[in-house]
Amino acid sequence: KYSYSCSSAESSYNTDDDGSSYRSPNHFSQKCRRSGSQTSLSSSSSIDSTLDVQRMKVEAIFQHICSGLPEVATVIALEGDSCRVFSADDRILPIPAAVKLIRGVDNDYLDRPIGDVVREYSRAKTCMGILSSGGIESPSPTVSTGDFVLCIADMRVDQSARDYHDEVEKMAPWFIEVADCVEMGSFNGVRRGGHWKVLYLFERHQKSDDCSCLRPRRRLRSSEIHQYQLAGYMTLFYSSRRSEGTRMVICQALLLPPYQKHGHGREMMQAAYDIAHGIFNPYTDQTLRSREVITEIDVECPAPAFIALRNQIDFDLFQTIIADSQYNHLVPSQFTRPPQLAPGSELLEPKNFHALPRKVVAKLAKTLKISDRQVEIVYEIWKLHELEKSIKTIVNSSLSTAKVTKLVWSMESSYKCMVKTSLLQYLKGNDEDLRFGSLDTEVKMEFLEKSFIRNLAYFRSIVRKL
Repeated sequence: KYSYSCSSAESSYNTDDDGSSYRSPNHFSQKCRRSGSQTSLSSSSSIDSTLDVQRMKVEAIFQHICSGLPEVATVIALEGDSCRVFSADDRILPIPAAVKLIRGVDNDYLDRPIGDVVREYSRAKTCMGILSSGGIESPSPTVSTGDFVLCIADMRVDQSARDYHDEVEKMAPWFIEVADCVEMGSFNGVRRGGHWKVLYLFERHQKSDDCSCLRPRRRLRSSEIHQYQLAGYMTLFYSSRRSEGTRMVICQALLLPPYQKHGHGREMMQAAYDIAHGIFNPYTDQTLRSREVITEIDVECPAPAFIALRNQIDFDLFQTIIADSQYNHLVPSQFTRPPQLAPGSELLEPKNFHALPRKVVAKLAKTLKISDRQVEIVYEIWKLHELEKSIKTIVNSSLSTAKVTKLVWSMESSYKCMVKTSLLQYLKGNDEDLRFGSLDTEVKMEFLEKSFIRNLAYFRSIVRKL
């Protein structure tokens, strides 16, 4: 424990350009001396009363910070119940001028959304205070309900959408790793082998100032009542091949931080699926409708959270097919019935945990508009979901502990064998990078075991969210 003291006569100050004085950084290292007296560092510590530290003024701190930042926004300093606004040229504006400057933010709103409306919905949202930044909630956030609009814009025919997206996509490198700008305006939304569309998510706000001055007898247009603020977007690349049809590839999915963890990502992803399945089609011309038939939905370099979101939506589609009498014939009943005991045995029927045949996988992939491997993954997640329900039923039954243990072991072993068999077939068919076929048998078995443990942990994380 040490005490520090320095004489006020020895204190050295530096003077800033605006006249405010502050301590030099090396002041204490030069002027303070270290004494060996054993004193406590509590509130009763004996500190030299001549130690007088003068702080920088708040205005000076903000001016120094503003000079080192790009001119993106106005800096607002809160001082109790009052505030001061610093402009881009380091001028301190009075309150009336500051209010006029803040009202200029209204120019960031749109009078109408970009593209054709796909869906509208309401969702609870957290209102951020002025002290919040980057989606971090303020100490006392308030929860309200917001109205949101999902729109789809075809970059081939919508010039305003191309100009808008060329500005919006500049945010992508700040949120998406290794993201690049497409610059759709430079090639009219068309690339070799396909074209672009963008799914936008806007929050709809109510105008407060304009409505009061309008004549009440006239029916107000939507642009006179509402204004729209960007919440996120998803770029869709339509890859056209004569032999394979049209593939919809989700390339960039960006949701701004204040709107994350509120279910908006699922709404955007579900809207993309609805467009691919023809539930929404903006074209009234039957010729254009026939050209937009999507055969497969794919994702380009997805992040782990996006993979989980995709698997949840595919799981819901798979479960719907099993429950729908119009499509349940695609999956033979022996692959969907609950686990059953084999005749004359205390073990399970082996067919309960067989991987789907290739023909069944191909039919499901065509119906769900996803890849064959994605069908296998979704089936394994669904099978694990059913397995855990069966295990819970057996554990709560009146069977003996030894019989319950034997049945659970048989079910888990059969499921493990099914997943490993499916993974082995996939590795043999996609052997470019790993060169799985050239590995030794022991290395193959070890790799399959590690892959199964990793997949099982991931599948269980998906099942827990269902």
